[in-house]
Amino acid sequence: MKRFRVYSIILAILAGVVLGQALIHLSILLFVFGIIIDITSLLVGDLAELTGVSND
Repeated sequence: MKRFRVYSIILAILAGVVLGQALIHLSILLFVFGIIIDITSLLVGDLAELTGVSND
């Protein structure tokens, strides 16, 4: 019975590590996605200024 308890603890730790990794990857993806959106919006704004189209 003690072995089962050890296995459950190991499984819980592994599950926590996997969830932590998934959350870290998700936050990194969201961060990169936000940067890409910022850059594209800046580029679009510059293009609009260059072409004389106002987006006020």
